[in-house]
Amino acid sequence: MTPFHNTTSQREIARRVPISMLALFISGILVSVGHHLFYSRLDGTVVQSAEEKASRYVTQIWIIRYGTAFAFLAKTLLASAVVIAYKQHIWINLRSKANSIATINVIFAATHDFLAAMSPDLFVSATVPALLALATWFLPLAALVTPSTLTVIPDIHPVTSMLPIPTLNLNDASLYSFYSLGSGVSPLVTRLVSTTTSGMEILPMAAIFTNSSYEHTFTAPSLKCEVPTGKILDCIDKIWNATSQDPTMIGSGGGSLKYLAFIMDLSDVELYCQHKSTSYDFNEAEFISKYVTGTTPYPASGINQFISVRLANETTHCAMHDTRSSLNFTAAGSTQSISFMDYEWNKEASDAVSSQLLLAIADILNGAIGAAESGPVAQSGDSGTAWLVSVRTRIMETALIGFVSTAYEGAYGGPLAELPDADRKLTKNKTLPATLEELSRNVTLSLLSSDRLC
Repeated sequence: MTPFHNTTSQREIARRVPISMLALFISGILVSVGHHLFYSRLDGTVVQSAEEKASRYVTQIWIIRYGTAFAFLAKTLLASAVVIAYKQHIWINLRSKANSIATINVIFAATHDFLAAMSPDLFVSATVPALLALATWFLPLAALVTPSTLTVIPDIHPVTSMLPIPTLNLNDASLYSFYSLGSGVSPLVTRLVSTTTSGMEILPMAAIFTNSSYEHTFTAPSLKCEVPTGKILDCIDKIWNATSQDPTMIGSGGGSLKYLAFIMDLSDVELYCQHKSTSYDFNEAEFISKYVTGTTPYPASGINQFISVRLANETTHCAMHDTRSSLNFTAAGSTQSISFMDYEWNKEASDAVSSQLLLAIADILNGAIGAAESGPVAQSGDSGTAWLVSVRTRIMETALIGFVSTAYEGAYGGPLAELPDADRKLTKNKTLPATLEELSRNVTLSLLSSDRLC
């Protein structure tokens, strides 16, 4: 029974040898093919980087690590298969022919002693084992050469991918409102509007993807300015004339009104200019004391509101309209700039968000500028003087101040100098309505710079 058991055990071991050799060889081939397919998949693709918010495991350094792992694993599997085959050929050779002790020594040392592997006796007496031994020595070259075949070259390559792009949240009016402060505009919107109107440029926003560009079309409110007519023009003229007689603006000696801006709606036109109230005698002087020279915030009715602006020789009124804008977004590094490609006004807007944006712009424009003058005072030898008066308005913080002529010379005081040419040129030879419309569009797009509004 015992001899029979030993014979069976030897037969089972003999079967495992070729199976192990073939399994290692096939696994090595499969890993090599996988390595090739992995590199083929990467060929011609854009290198990912952490700056582009890519996962660290798909960046260049990790791709090289994966390739090196493929190469070493393939080398290990194939070398293991060759070593098994080498051992079997040693015994085949030793059973089939007589060899000298020196030859037997180099046969057993060939896989770990390079000088033994290059021995002439080995090639003469055991050709097949000699070739297998050389294979074990040169297989590691695959782990060195193969990973270096993946190279990175600079190239301009267009990439098309689906990415979410920011757009304004115009449905949640609470983002734009804070009714316990001032005119009810949120502090965030107030800061953005102030910064935009000061520089007369669209504020930059964080790039969603570095060194990229895309086009986006959406609808958001912006001002559309027109020459007033009818009862609106008549009301603006009445308020201008009444403000021109206000001593706060012209002094005691009679001066000249230079600039006037205010916000109202059609119901205000009927109340303050057409005196249609049956319960109280509203008039232009009361409107001026509240909303022009006074500090009363204008209530946000959201119905047919408009901003009226008048200079000495030009009048315009502006209302919010839904504006369909085609924009170009261009990212350089981590900062993205916005430029208009085209825009088109649609219907007049009367929603809460449009009303808050109108109020935010009105907070900058509302008020008056005048050249005041005082007559001579005989007792003190004062021959009269003139000075500029600015009430409530913050227009001097914007390029719009270039439209206001500050020059004045009265009967008693003056002359007052004109603004420096550098300030006058801020208008860039544009008309007042065009500049107001551009300012409004810049304000709307600058809201995109805040994540809280997108």
